[in-house]
Amino acid sequence: MSARTRTLTTPAAGEGLEVALTATAAEVIVEAVEGLEEARAEVAGPPEVLGAVTADRSGAAWHLTVPALTRAAGHIIQAGDIGSIIVGGDVHVAGIHTGQGGVTVLSGVRGGGAAEVSVRLRVPAGTRLRTRLASGSVVTSGPLSAVDHDGDAARVEVGAAGEVVAATRSGAVRVAGTTGRIRVTTAVGNIDVAAAPGADVEAHSQVGDVRVRTA
Repeated sequence: MSARTRTLTTPAAGEGLEVALTATAAEVIVEAVEGLEEARAEVAGPPEVLGAVTADRSGAAWHLTVPALTRAAGHIIQAGDIGSIIVGGDVHVAGIHTGQGGVTVLSGVRGGGAAEVSVRLRVPAGTRLRTRLASGSVVTSGPLSAVDHDGDAARVEVGAAGEVVAATRSGAVRVAGTTGRIRVTTAVGNIDVAAAPGADVEAHSQVGDVRVRTA
């Protein structure tokens, strides 16, 4: 399946735009730019995913939903005395040991089979951003009014925002240039916060390093 791109736009709201993105698995890049009169989302992925993307506007809120596409299941093939196993989804192998009669995987992670999807958002400065991801990453640049993120296995990097609330089950969180309230929690992952003087910061990681400093 070859990747294609679908572009969606919405006018900037006079009272301030909120962009709410929900995706199962995606790499998300957000750029906040002064003077923009509309928000633009460029979604890249297989045609089956792009055709199912939805965008709804309700008042000042723009809701984007990017569905997951699961590849078909694999097969088990037996050829003579040596068997080959093909598993649906991706298999990433970090190390193998070849022994007599076959191959043993020493270190590997089986992926969930979701297709690769990327979302590039270009929004007016001061936009409020809300993201919900099962896996992937969110990276922002430019001034946002607020960032509200919740993810399972999703790395987060916030370039500048008035307020940040971020929670992940697994994934590093990096926040820079935030002037107001910062609430960051992660079960597994490092936290790095560079806050403006006077910012209200709470950061907790069950397994990982926590670093808070003044920007």
